[in-house]
Amino acid sequence: MLLHARNLLFFNLLLPTACATHSHTIAQHKIEIAPTPGGYLNRLAQEKNLKIFAIIGAPMSGKSTLLRKLQTSGHIVVTESAREIIEEARLQGDDLPWQRLDFQDKVAKRYFEKLESVLSQAVYSPRSRPVFIDRGPLDTLAYFALQHRKVSAYTQKLLQLHPLRCAAIFVLDSIPEHQVCEFNESFHAVPIKNLKPDPARRENSRAEREKNIQAIRAVYKQHNAKLIPIVHTDLIQREKEVLQKVRKLLNTTC
Repeated sequence: MLLHARNLLFFNLLLPTACATHSHTIAQHKIEIAPTPGGYLNRLAQEKNLKIFAIIGAPMSGKSTLLRKLQTSGHIVVTESAREIIEEARLQGDDLPWQRLDFQDKVAKRYFEKLESVLSQAVYSPRSRPVFIDRGPLDTLAYFALQHRKVSAYTQKLLQLHPLRCAAIFVLDSIPEHQVCEFNESFHAVPIKNLKPDPARRENSRAEREKNIQAIRAVYKQHNAKLIPIVHTDLIQREKEVLQKVRKLLNTTC
């Protein structure tokens, strides 16, 4: 279980030490989590007999594509928030919104808003069903660290209000450099070099992607969260592997 407030009053974060020289030294900070009855979103999921499964991974590791495939197969999915915010900012003339200090706050806010909306609209089923969400609740903490910033008071408050419990967190293996691509609406692979320029799609070098996933893994490890690896295979096999693991965890069919 992740961030269960009754069992965990404090959690450690790997964050950079703020100083005038912009040191990259990583220091530990603590954020107090006030005891709650489990959090509104956890109760809502329980009432609808839903289990939350997070899909995490480095940028361009195939998270959004896998989520889209799961949605096409009829599963409940919560799509990525960051890309939506980037696209909205672009329409307002801002092509680099991720450089703004409030970007991660907006991503965290949208993350929980979308999850609440999906859970609220779901219909109760006597059989437990999975809800797949793009990124985990702690991913944003890794991005604060990558930006050499202390976690904002706003995001801290969101995490205090929503101590989200995930049934499992699946981490996708990075895709080899020569296989990096995007999938069109028919799930046909299109090499990145053949795609039209898109300001909402942030290009990340291999080194940047590796740095990101290391930071994400470190945050979850610091919180003693178990990550379930999903090896890099073709899209159909990836979906099959995830669903097999979900069935085993739920002891049901899905």
